[in-house]
Amino acid sequence: AGDLTCDCVSGELYPHQPLAEQGNIDAQMMLGALYFDGDIIPQDSKASAKWFEQAAMQGNADAQYILGNLYVHGEGVQRSLSKAFEWFYLAAKEGRPDGEYQRSLAAMYLNGWGVTRDLMAAYKWYSLAAEKEHPKAQFQLGEILRSGVGVPQDNIIAITWYTRAAEQGHTVAQYKLGLIYATGEGVPEDTNAAFKWLLYSAEKGYVEAQYLLGLLYGIDGDSQNHKSSLKWYTQAAEQGHVESQFNLGVIYANGTGVPQDYVLSHMWFNIATSNGKPPTLRDLATQSMTPSQIEEAETLARKWMEKPFK
Repeated sequence: AGDLTCDCVSGELYPHQPLAEQGNIDAQMMLGALYFDGDIIPQDSKASAKWFEQAAMQGNADAQYILGNLYVHGEGVQRSLSKAFEWFYLAAKEGRPDGEYQRSLAAMYLNGWGVTRDLMAAYKWYSLAAEKEHPKAQFQLGEILRSGVGVPQDNIIAITWYTRAAEQGHTVAQYKLGLIYATGEGVPEDTNAAFKWLLYSAEKGYVEAQYLLGLLYGIDGDSQNHKSSLKWYTQAAEQGHVESQFNLGVIYANGTGVPQDYVLSHMWFNIATSNGKPPTLRDLATQSMTPSQIEEAETLARKWMEKPFK
């Protein structure tokens, strides 16, 4: 392919331009990337799309995939999901070792983006990507099989795919596994497995896993579990999870595993109310508070709501 370095002194794309114009795919891809990034030469999304299209028309799957994304986002081209689908389809047929191109095409079929919605086609392409150990595809197969929409429902196989995605660190798959094992949905209840997967997910910041851990730890009367419940509710509440905010209000009002604290209870009830929960318990808490406590609680809630969520 020759030396494709840029002549940054003159600012000219030598020898990229002549090689690209002669049909050199590597040069076309390099020009597309240089114009897209705008680090070495002025950014030009139209020029970027032009060169990626030149490479795509020669059958380069990477260029086809990139061009599909450009059409999705309308970068350098007029936004067109139907054209995005066409390029994703060509890229998916060529394939890639990690299955990303097949996964992208599957998502188009699943959501009806640029093509008539086709759940069987989505399942087919997700399956191809999942067999290449693509965690997002594995997770989505679990979702499809668990819902039974477009394909026969099969919780056992769904759990298999969730597990394969979770073992690769897919946060939502880890949460779904925890939920399934906690509720015994299609499998025997398994508390140890539930906590294992929920903790993996929650520790990476997934708010629904944090909330569910708060619930599960709160069921047991053990003081250490109450501390864990408080920890996970607080982490979820800090991310704006309204049910966790409300439950913290209940915990502090009742003194469950913590000293009873009407100021903190009122604060969390007030925050939850601002996010749509009814004010009933907040107003009830005020009946046990002094005016100065109410003022303190309202100040704490206002300061909390002024800060950005984590």
